[in-house]
Amino acid sequence: MYSKFGLHFSKLLWFFWPLRKFIRIEETPSLEGGSRLLSETDRVYVFSRFILLDLLVFHIFLREKGLKNFPRVEARPNRFRHTAILCLKKRKGILDLQETKEVFLEEISALVEHDKRVKKSELSFQTVSVFFSRSPEQNERNFILKSLFPDDENATSLHKLFLLILHAGQVRVQVGEVRSEIPSSEQGPKIAARKLMREFQIEFARERTRAQGPAMYTLDTVAQFVLADPETQRLMKAEKSHAKASQKVLSYIEEISSNYKYSTIRALEILLDFIWTRIFDGVRVKNFEIVADIAKKGQIIWMPCHRSHLDYLLLSYLLTKKGVVAPHIAAGVNLSFWPAGPIFRRGGAFFLRRSFKGNKLYSHIFSLYIDFLLENRFPVEFFQEGGRSRIGKPLVPKTGLLSFCVQSLVKSKTEAAYFVPVYFGYDKVMEDDSYARELSGAVKQKESLWQLIKSIRFLFSKYGRVDVSFGAPFSFGDFWTEQAQSAGHRGPLVGLPAQLKDLNETLEARDPRIQGLVKALARRVNQGINSTAVASGSALLTSCLLASDDPKFTKEEMLERVRWLHQTVLNLGHLMGWTVSPSNSGLGEIVKSDNAGQITPWLENTTLDAVLEEIWARGLGWNMIAKGLEDKYQKTTQKELNLWWYRGTIFHLCAIPGVVAALLVDTKGSKIVEISKSQLINQFQCVRELWADELFFPDSASNASLVEAGLRVLEGLGILCPIDETDRCVALAENSQNALERLHFFARLVRPEIELFGMQLAICSALISKKGSFGRDEVVSQLFETHRRAFLRGYAASPAFFSKVFGSRTFDGLFRYGVIVPAKDARFELSMGEVQSVARVLRLKDWNEFVEL
Repeated sequence: MYSKFGLHFSKLLWFFWPLRKFIRIEETPSLEGGSRLLSETDRVYVFSRFILLDLLVFHIFLREKGLKNFPRVEARPNRFRHTAILCLKKRKGILDLQETKEVFLEEISALVEHDKRVKKSELSFQTVSVFFSRSPEQNERNFILKSLFPDDENATSLHKLFLLILHAGQVRVQVGEVRSEIPSSEQGPKIAARKLMREFQIEFARERTRAQGPAMYTLDTVAQFVLADPETQRLMKAEKSHAKASQKVLSYIEEISSNYKYSTIRALEILLDFIWTRIFDGVRVKNFEIVADIAKKGQIIWMPCHRSHLDYLLLSYLLTKKGVVAPHIAAGVNLSFWPAGPIFRRGGAFFLRRSFKGNKLYSHIFSLYIDFLLENRFPVEFFQEGGRSRIGKPLVPKTGLLSFCVQSLVKSKTEAAYFVPVYFGYDKVMEDDSYARELSGAVKQKESLWQLIKSIRFLFSKYGRVDVSFGAPFSFGDFWTEQAQSAGHRGPLVGLPAQLKDLNETLEARDPRIQGLVKALARRVNQGINSTAVASGSALLTSCLLASDDPKFTKEEMLERVRWLHQTVLNLGHLMGWTVSPSNSGLGEIVKSDNAGQITPWLENTTLDAVLEEIWARGLGWNMIAKGLEDKYQKTTQKELNLWWYRGTIFHLCAIPGVVAALLVDTKGSKIVEISKSQLINQFQCVRELWADELFFPDSASNASLVEAGLRVLEGLGILCPIDETDRCVALAENSQNALERLHFFARLVRPEIELFGMQLAICSALISKKGSFGRDEVVSQLFETHRRAFLRGYAASPAFFSKVFGSRTFDGLFRYGVIVPAKDARFELSMGEVQSVARVLRLKDWNEFVEL
């Protein structure tokens, strides 16, 4: 059975052996595969079909791994030692051109029944998939040459030889999980063998789906799906002319739909290999192992934070490198300009308008396109923030696109859809100057060909490193159950079954409870992003620069503060059980210029002192720090808004010890306040709820655990006395003066937000006293003047432009917390009970003197 031309496969491999110098093998997953191959038990490597080129590639792969036990025989009962091969199918004919037949079931049955090692669990099985191309299958092939490109289940040896040449020898090998348990069956070994064979077939199908995705579609396929929908027909009949309605539907489909082409994905991968390794010193990948297997289990919806135009290119690039199919990406219609639009569309982008208001037909067709993608299990990626964050912090989610996805999943009762939060952290983001200009009042420049040409200059700059960290995925079915079971408390799914599969099909997708679920899901995603954050060197440095109480400082003073913050982030990861970390620490993988765009294991071997020196050098090089007289430095005033952006990316981490420190320091800053741990927890809860959209802490993190983490961090830095389980008052460490200075530093990390919320609340109180109510614009405009007066008198730490940037966001925070409540005629008033709960935290009395109405 394992022979061609009358020769056993082990002999035939020698004829192909010269190809080994041409073949370049990539492994998936790159970190785990090598260890999976090592075993103390005998091993049977299972292939989906018997193809000599697959066996040759696997032999070369084992040799590259330094393993010598090559499988040279087929798996026969008690007839081999160490390793053997087992194939599920084989084609008939010398050139493998006849149909596939399952001819090895008897061999599997004999192995299960007669091999003694099977019964003792001393024989393990491991699937091996070899992909000569990762092009998705095409449902329609109009040309003979098209059949050469997809490496599908029908590819012959001749196909694979062509593919080997077309892809310049690049091949990907995927080794599966090691399996030593054999399915039992009371009906005999043949049934058990058939069950085992079916499990192997499922595993192969999942590996193929992860690597290649579902079969691709054409615009005609999408059009048929849309036109077959009864609601589409109803909306078309409402139009005056059926012909014009049909033309409008087709134009919308063409405007929205992706034109996914593997050839474009492959070309972009090669181009981005060059770009990333040119502008970045490394692209570091963290926590990918937690999402490595879900790509073959169900539908994936990738939901990253949005920091830069590079985000969507970077994620697709890394997923392709990791052997996972690149997703369909939701992009704003502003990016559909020529020539970028057609390239993005072929790379998987589908486009949506900024607003659907007043166009029911367009909204319905876009909804159906989302249905089409999710029903066919295409991975989807979108940014729920709606645009790039100009402030570094996560933006309040815009739930329009997420709502479409949830409605589709509810309608199809898809439980195995996984949401994956993704965090991007940049040492330097290339748009930071444009963000600063826009925050200063400049009009956002429209994306165009000219903008694309101007961006070429970025290829001649260096932007340090970028971190991509994957948060814990969660399935839609599990999230539904969680929200349904908490419905009696605060969950949105009151009166709905705990299992999605039991949902009544008559439920309207626009039911308010479903919309409540969408909002809860959006928050969960942002929480997942924040709990896997990576603190870049720039974020650490700028946070310290902006928290400095002295405008001039020495290098040693500033690096000491960066060291404190570095240790803080590291400790918070351990204390809270989150996957947060400083950029330079922890296991991961990295794409670097010195390994030609390949992903390799990475472990930071440099010392913290070397890391701090690098952070300082880059701060000087990127003009974040300016040299003053003698050995003194200062932050660069012209880059002030840039600094706030980097600070915002880790504000939620700084806030944990920062809020605790701010609650411990008295108003004058001369001593520590006498306050117990329980009082700290109560006041921290107020801040957490008030700053919910600033922090996005996971719901699983209790206020007590957050306060405890903040206290432990301050204790570890020698600021506070050891904390015990009692509810005694918190005290400074013995070196009180030095400890108080350090405590002040951590308090200043959050002082700008406390100032802004406090001043705005003082303005609202003054307007209530004078007019009885207030308007939103009235408060936001008055805030700038109040802030300016406080800053000029040296009381406010943050400059007045901070109010212009964050004033509206602060108002929304007070409104969501319930401090500001609606009144008549689009006016607002205060809830005095809520005001009292936050008055001390925001130091409301301190700002009254600066309010002049």
